[in-house]
Amino acid sequence: MKSYKPNNANKIYLTQFSVVIENRFVYLPYSTGCVWAYAEQQGTVNRNNLGGLLFIKHDPQQVLDSLENPAVVGFSHYVWNENYNDTLAQIIKQRYPECVIVYGGPQVSDEGNDWYDSHKFVDVFVHQEGEITFNEILKGIDFANIGGISYHDDSVLHRNGLGKRIQKLEDVDSPYLIGLFDDMKVPDNYVLNAVMENDRGCPYRCTFCDWGSLTFSKVKRFSLERVFGEIEWAGRNQIETINNASANFGIFKERDNMIADKLVETNAKYGYPKMYDPNWAKNSNQDVLDLAIKLKEAGLMRKFGISMQSLDSITLENIKRSNLKINDFADVIKEAERNSISVMIELIVGLPGETYDSWTTNYCYLMQFENTTIENYPCSLLNNSELNTPESLKNFDIKYRTVDFGPIASHHVNEDAKQIVSTYSMPESDMKRVWAWTWCARLGHTVGITSSIVADMRKQKDFVIKDFYENWYEYIRTSNNILNEKFMQWNEILEGYDFTRYIFDYEYMDDIGYLRRPETLQDLQHFLNKYYAQYDTQHLVDLFDIMYYTPAYNYPYTRNGKTINHGGMHGIYKYSSFIGLNRKNSGWKCSVLTKKVD
Repeated sequence: MKSYKPNNANKIYLTQFSVVIENRFVYLPYSTGCVWAYAEQQGTVNRNNLGGLLFIKHDPQQVLDSLENPAVVGFSHYVWNENYNDTLAQIIKQRYPECVIVYGGPQVSDEGNDWYDSHKFVDVFVHQEGEITFNEILKGIDFANIGGISYHDDSVLHRNGLGKRIQKLEDVDSPYLIGLFDDMKVPDNYVLNAVMENDRGCPYRCTFCDWGSLTFSKVKRFSLERVFGEIEWAGRNQIETINNASANFGIFKERDNMIADKLVETNAKYGYPKMYDPNWAKNSNQDVLDLAIKLKEAGLMRKFGISMQSLDSITLENIKRSNLKINDFADVIKEAERNSISVMIELIVGLPGETYDSWTTNYCYLMQFENTTIENYPCSLLNNSELNTPESLKNFDIKYRTVDFGPIASHHVNEDAKQIVSTYSMPESDMKRVWAWTWCARLGHTVGITSSIVADMRKQKDFVIKDFYENWYEYIRTSNNILNEKFMQWNEILEGYDFTRYIFDYEYMDDIGYLRRPETLQDLQHFLNKYYAQYDTQHLVDLFDIMYYTPAYNYPYTRNGKTINHGGMHGIYKYSSFIGLNRKNSGWKCSVLTKKVD
């Protein structure tokens, strides 16, 4: 196939099958909406040519049967839909061999023949920005004359050079503002979220990511008129959450403050959007935090996210993040605490340079901050990321396994990911030990079993937080109790490298924190008696007991004169502890720990 033959009777379908959050939130197909909006703006197509914008993962056969003589089907290709896309694209090609199958998105590989050999059912691959390139495909230009694509002709792969880039984003129509999504319908069990861009591009070149290469590390901005119009659209159409797809919200101080003001204004006017979920600027500072304070006060934000990824200097240099200032992060976290803002710190397990000792040391350092949650993600090798090149794999002695991507993506067709299991600095045995130790630390700190106790123990001169959690890990790993029971269940999962399930499944909290809480309290007391008998800890164990609440409550509610509001989270997330999320806001204070007097 050498080109697409335009015809007014042709139907064009675009797919961007959404990740589903908490089994209820789906995202409007923003990326494919953008490429359609641009083609329509250029006069290449009209709305009658659009067969559909598909974004809900129904059974692939059902989706196939819904198509009406498709001439072009474009796929937005990413980690949470690539196997699903491959399954659907192949059966479309079988039924409609003349249909042009187009792949675009981050998972379209820029190099490597093996990947292309496994995708011979795809006619055209779009690299980097898609608007101009896809429009040229729809215009019927010979594939050989379109930059920014690779294509199959009689199963022979041809690779063209770089394509044209959008010079002025302000000139590009918004899919929201041209009414492309106005009549979108979803099944009753789904809630629509929206993805929007304030700007496009990232100035950083983190090796585990491919964001910066999209625009050659240059950041271009959409007009404020467009951004404000999209926010107004979200409010008017009762969109629950706006996910800001810009890489660094807060990087443009004055402009991003104006955007925050518009969000607050729109929420006050319509009651929507209820939540704004940005990717915060990588170099977080007071200016960025001021934005978070503004959004929190308006009820538009749950947590302030810091994409720290690692605190180890060697690791940061290896992944090209050494320009980020770790000391500044600590100042921001402390200021967030003073403003009662919950902070979520993101760390990546498996980055080259990280060791068992550096990971546990830095994790313990972060646990000293109140009102802070630490989220840990396995390092996945993404297509087109520098870390996934043959040079990096060799230089850092990276080994990986292809594992189930987990419940965040699996629907009808399982998805998978290439996750790092060892590097030159962390052998596989240490990688497993890191995950096991982290599970135990997370159980103690994030669930709230130990965090109050540690907070007071830190006041003792001879107390070392890392020693505490090494003891905690050893106790859970070797003891015959409910904590060990849950640990062994999860260790079996971790041994199978199902790291993603580890991240997103919190069912163990139900048993430990609620259904079998007396056993948990007993285990906690046994642990303290074994390792810290010199301290008076009973009152802190009692404090943990009264701080846990159950999923049966609707929030907010009042307990002991304190009003508790969990921030609108759903399902199993409701029964976290006061620790981190609510302790400070609700007025709970720990007693000062004292040494026992003989």
